[in-house]
Amino acid sequence: MTRSVAFHIGKIEEQAIKDFAALVPAGDKVFERFLASLTGPPGKYIGIPSGDLEEIISATKSLKNEKIKMALADVLVPTATAFKSLNEMVNVPTYFPTFCTIFSEQKFIADCYDEAQEKRGDKRRACRT
Repeated sequence: MTRSVAFHIGKIEEQAIKDFAALVPAGDKVFERFLASLTGPPGKYIGIPSGDLEEIISATKSLKNEKIKMALADVLVPTATAFKSLNEMVNVPTYFPTFCTIFSEQKFIADCYDEAQEKRGDKRRACRT
């Protein structure tokens, strides 16, 4: 059985999607398919198969571009947390997020959170289950 990740169109910041789209390589089918799936009327839920999400995460990591990686995190954070962006989550002074890292999108967000905190000189890291 394939797991799908629910995305709520409207909860993801439109600017986060635009920022990600502006950074990814033009003409790349993996990124184009992902971005096309994120379109729709506000309030609509879409399901993205976990295999497709793993593919987009892998493609993003393979680019070794920090800006693209963090832009994808901003798209994914609202699907797994109550925050609108990675930056918003990182800047809560006493927050330690917990992620179920058997899911690729949650492991990716946890990794990005840890990297962002390390760059800030903050010792907080995501809890992983």
